[in-house]
Amino acid sequence: MALTIDHLAAHQNLLVIQSFEDASGSRMEAGETARIRRMDVDYRTMVSSIELEQGEAIRTIVLHKFGSGADGPRSGNLREFFEVLNVDVRPDDLDCGDRIAPISEVAPEPLQESDPDWYHKARALDLEDRLPEMEELVKKAVPSLHSAIAIAGLYRNRWIRLRQAGEMEKASEAHQEAVDHAYDYASYATSGGEGAALSLARDEFLKTL
Repeated sequence: MALTIDHLAAHQNLLVIQSFEDASGSRMEAGETARIRRMDVDYRTMVSSIELEQGEAIRTIVLHKFGSGADGPRSGNLREFFEVLNVDVRPDDLDCGDRIAPISEVAPEPLQESDPDWYHKARALDLEDRLPEMEELVKKAVPSLHSAIAIAGLYRNRWIRLRQAGEMEKASEAHQEAVDHAYDYASYATSGGEGAALSLARDEFLKTL
């Protein structure tokens, strides 16, 4: 199943109904049309992106973070910016990269220089099995409901690493923690619309476990 955010999913043709600037500063004007090629969520940063096709051109828009208060498109308000015209599935379409690789093919996510400092520290605490400190660090660094899904992502990475190392008991514990924190994330919703959005994000995350 492909990632869905609000009413948007891969292979839809869209009409922009309200001009906007995305989180990266890229602008789209009312009246533009595009086709969604794929949608992605980075569960470390909770940044969502939509890859669009406009004729021969390919562009990516970056959604503002949920709850950021930004004026542009974000999970929960996409209907204000996009109208779905139709679904346009083509023979050469991939299934949006939805195949989940066997655990033997998956490597723990490498640290990037662009990752925030708190994420580097959290990964170090994970390696030292200092998990309560890891969780507390994330909650302080991400003082919002999004800390839960960030913690879930750290436990997912721990699960992969430990399972590949043959530490199956610890890996099982990490897997359960990832699931529990993902469900906690969705439970923090304070409205029906927010609940639907967070539940979708939770379900997409769970598909990677």
